[in-house]
Amino acid sequence: MKKLLSNILILLFSTCTVLLGQETDTDYIKVYPDKVYLSPYYLYKYPLIQLKPQGRTNDWQAKYYPNTPNSLGIQFRYKSISFGVGLSNTISQTKIDRFGESKAIDINVKIAQPSQLIEVYVKRYQGLTDLNAPNYPQDSIYNYAYYNRPDATFWYSKANYIYIFNKEEYSYRSTFNFMERQVQSAGSLLLIANVTYNCLRGDTALLAAPIRQAYGELGTIKSFATLDSGIGAGYGYTKVFGDFFVSGVGFIGIDYQNNRFLTSNSMEEWETKASAVPLLDIRATLGYNNDKFFAGLVYNADFNFINFNNVNGYFNYNLIIARIGIRFAAPKLLRNIERRNPLNKQS
Repeated sequence: MKKLLSNILILLFSTCTVLLGQETDTDYIKVYPDKVYLSPYYLYKYPLIQLKPQGRTNDWQAKYYPNTPNSLGIQFRYKSISFGVGLSNTISQTKIDRFGESKAIDINVKIAQPSQLIEVYVKRYQGLTDLNAPNYPQDSIYNYAYYNRPDATFWYSKANYIYIFNKEEYSYRSTFNFMERQVQSAGSLLLIANVTYNCLRGDTALLAAPIRQAYGELGTIKSFATLDSGIGAGYGYTKVFGDFFVSGVGFIGIDYQNNRFLTSNSMEEWETKASAVPLLDIRATLGYNNDKFFAGLVYNADFNFINFNNVNGYFNYNLIIARIGIRFAAPKLLRNIERRNPLNKQS
């Protein structure tokens, strides 16, 4: 068992140690190739799924929200690999009475090189509430202000590939991943390609009864999923003030989207539609970063638009991450794994 675990770790770190073997400091960027990063974090998230029938007012829209805004997690980084996991559930009884109880898990894995970055996110939310329910016509048929769905489950998975053109001066991974330090102000044009999967599922029809008529054949929808693949361009810039910095990135592009939906009346037969939708991703960081310690606030707004039949909407992920962390020498186990890396011996 011990040997198997060791071999798995060797495989995990083999690629990243070879990819970063040529890293050196520049006048703009300072790297820490032999350090481990450990960072606890607090995550405030506001994911929102909005559906609205075309030609109707906002009173007829559904706005689903998981009642798990706060998460605690831990992030580990070594070489180009970064792994983090966060857990949360509803802890306020007042919010449980109003919005119901929810649970969530957030997992992310990142592989970062100076010129390119791969980000993978997987999020699952159980228990949703329709925040727009008090505005519905004839809402008096309910004895509570909000339409709660403890059975509803929402999955969000995304893989981003980001290419940094000015890798000698601008470090994307220093400002958003704290893997290194940006020591002088710089910016770069960026390219992004992504694949995104969203799925909202319930045991019965998801929409509240007072608004179903406005959605036509989708009034009894109980599950729908979107699969997007897109490409876009962006720009990132970091302004450095000693050990402090401010950074921002924006991406815009287009996604090709496949939508699948299932209604309560369709006998488990899925219908599919393809469409083109905008890609929009905004990120910003305010932080402190020195050789041993780092801290910062990271903001991310990721919009995934929905367009199928007579219904428009979006999955909107607003995240604020507060993190602190330290850098320290890699433990003996990781150093031994790196020495046993067969790809290093071949290079």
